[in-house]
Amino acid sequence: SVLSGSRSAVAATGNSVRPMLPPEIPQYFLAIGLAPPTGAQLVYQPALIGIGKVYFIDVKNDVEHEEECCLLEILDPSSKTVHFDHALNLEIAEDELEHEPAEAATFEPLPPAATQPKSYATWKKALVDALYRGTKLELFQLKSLKLASRPGESERDFLIRARQSTRETRDAAVEQLKRKYQPKFDALRDKRARAELVLQRESDQATKSHLETVINLGSTVLGALFSRKKVSSTTLSRAATSARGATKSMKEQSDVSRARLQIAEIDQQIAELDDRFQSEVSELDHHSDPISDSIEIVLIRPKKTNIRPMLVALAWAPHWRLADGAMLPAWRDPDPLNH
Repeated sequence: SVLSGSRSAVAATGNSVRPMLPPEIPQYFLAIGLAPPTGAQLVYQPALIGIGKVYFIDVKNDVEHEEECCLLEILDPSSKTVHFDHALNLEIAEDELEHEPAEAATFEPLPPAATQPKSYATWKKALVDALYRGTKLELFQLKSLKLASRPGESERDFLIRARQSTRETRDAAVEQLKRKYQPKFDALRDKRARAELVLQRESDQATKSHLETVINLGSTVLGALFSRKKVSSTTLSRAATSARGATKSMKEQSDVSRARLQIAEIDQQIAELDDRFQSEVSELDHHSDPISDSIEIVLIRPKKTNIRPMLVALAWAPHWRLADGAMLPAWRDPDPLNH
């Protein structure tokens, strides 16, 4: 408190004194948090404070959350009942309430109902009704991801978590895709490796046959040109052998071409398979970007059975009465922009 000095059970300086109440009526004092303006007088106004715990549960969004709520309603001296309809939402816990008033304070009169213990039992039900009507839990949601924010999580932090979650999901899905496509790639690569061996063998055979054919044909031609004898049966046999060798060489060249064509076809199959794989990865990337979805607000409201009143009591709310008679709340910053 910004006020110093001892506390007293009764403050008698001013227009009115603190009223005497039955001991069954719990009463507290809000701590003073605003320094007194020049010439201001401390006045306690009677109020009803209600503190309750509200339990939110939403199975769909995997939410189980409990909040402590505090309502404060200034009491009109003429009021006969209280519904917390005009209550202020405060962030005050029960252990932050004080048990004694500040010195040199005056007290405004209480409504008759606030002096009767039975009223507080009724007002406890009013607190539950007010919390039921007025409390809600707002969450951010990305429907396509079936993901909702945690209670109290900011939109920025939610998006960061959503991106991390989708990255992990996307990476797991890509790994699954790789396991799906890997046997197909392996089969095609094995097939290509075998085709390479065939090509190598056919190429070697074709080269060997071509050299033999050239040698045989050259030998036959030279023998026929430089021999003074008539063409012999041996020469004719060599020529026939050379012709057969040329035919074989042409066949083996054709086998080489077919082997090369088979490799080209396998390469095309590998390229088409890779295109399908990359297309599916791109589709995963598209659905893994939470920014592509609009964030929606989900409202979760409590059930009445999930609201537990913890405290309903008389609370004296300190105000500074200014020189012009205006009342300035002393327990909080009166500027709503700073509250």
